[in-house]
Order: sequence, then C-alpha cells, then structure tokens
Amino acid sequence: QTVPASVAFDGTTGVTITPATELDLGTRYTVTVTQGIRDLAGNPLADEYNWSFTTTEAVWRESALVEADDGAAFFSDVDMNNDGEAIAVWTQSVGGPVTQVWANNYELGSGWDTAVRIDSSDFYADAPVISFDTVGNAVAVWLQDNGAFSFNVWANVYTAGQGWGTAQLIETGRGSAGTPQLLMVDDGTALVTWAQDVGASEVGVFVNAYDPEAKTWGTAERIDAGGGIADDPRIAVDGLGGRTVVW
Repeated sequence: QTVPASVAFDGTTGVTITPATELDLGTRYTVTVTQGIRDLAGNPLADEYNWSFTTTEAVWRESALVEADDGAAFFSDVDMNNDGEAIAVWTQSVGGPVTQVWANNYELGSGWDTAVRIDSSDFYADAPVISFDTVGNAVAVWLQDNGAFSFNVWANVYTAGQGWGTAQLIETGRGSAGTPQLLMVDDGTALVTWAQDVGASEVGVFVNAYDPEAKTWGTAERIDAGGGIADDPRIAVDGLGGRTVVW
C-alpha cells in the first residue's frame, strides 16, 4: 500500500517526510528515496535508498486515578477528539443524598489534569454524559434533582483553551426528566434528547440544541406524537446536519 506524503527540506541537512494519512498501528513501512533527489550543487543521489520502520502496537498504559475526593464515584462517561484529548465526567458522593458532577481533562503527552466540579446545585446529580467536537470544545449534560424529588436536565459547556462555563438548566418542564442523550457535531452544535413526564401517565420525548456562535441553548421542544409513554430516546446526525431521534 502506497502512502502519499509531503517532503520539506530545512535548507541544510534536515528533511521531514509527513504522511498525508494516518499510519496503521503495528505496520511496517518503507520510505524510498530515488535518484531524483539532488544535492544543493545539483548532483543526483548515487543509488536509490530504502529505509524501513514499524509503527508501534496499540498498548494500554497504566491505570490512573482521575479524581481525588473521598466520596464514592459512579455513573462515568468519557469522550475523545481527533487530537487525542479526552474528558471524563462522573457523579461523586459528598455525603448523605448529595452528589455532584465532576470532570477531568486528558491531554496527549501530559496526562490527566486536576478534577473540577461542573455543576452548581446542592441536590442529587445523576447520569452525566460528555461529547467533543473536532476542535476541542465539549458539552456535558446530566440530570439534577430540583429538591422536590423531580429531575431536570442541566448542561455545561467546555471551551478549548478557556475551560468550563456555568451550569445551565436547559428545560423547564414540570415533570421529571429521564436519562439524557447527547451528541456534538463538527460545527460545535450540541444536540440533547431526553424523555420527560408530562402528566396523566404520559411521557414525551424532548430535544434542545446548543448554538456555538450565539453560545446559547435553545428552547426545549417536544417531538413525539403524544398520547402514551415514550422512553429511551437516541439521537444521530448525518454529514449535512440532518438529525434523527428514535425512541
């Protein structure tokens, strides 16, 4: 298999070869330098030169503790972007019925950072999920008890180079919400869907979206036909931004 590559000369003795596509793990490659190469005086290479190397196999590193609180941690989620960065989110018990949402960032080459709290409530938090876009921004959503044994959907936005913003309530329904699902697309738009009790033994499916240009959430919108109990929604998006939700 031939891999296209670009070649850069530093003007003295250094040449950098950059593959146009990612190389496969655990694969042997050969670089061929032909006699078309000439020195600064115009003299061609005497003989063709071949140089081979093998890329490393994918291996697991040692496990690492990404949170440092004494309380029990649970309901974790993680996502990665194309640059090898990752964000993990989880809920952490802080005593009694109170749990909080925490997050930690992983950067390729430097490892895990220090865990930070990303919610702002004193009530029970549950089921956080995280999603990255292609340039390092991320969104986390979770369920939070409103103090009346009813759950709302909350969110926080992570901006590359700046960090986490302020937690926001992204729905105003009176009924309790179920586990949200989250998807972030390449342009930074975040799409969230969840099921929510609307009364009279009826549960509806709702959606909301984050606008990265306006840096605001929209208004939660119900999308099912009604008249029954809807549950467990899932969301997907195509390359043109078309969205599909099933439940």
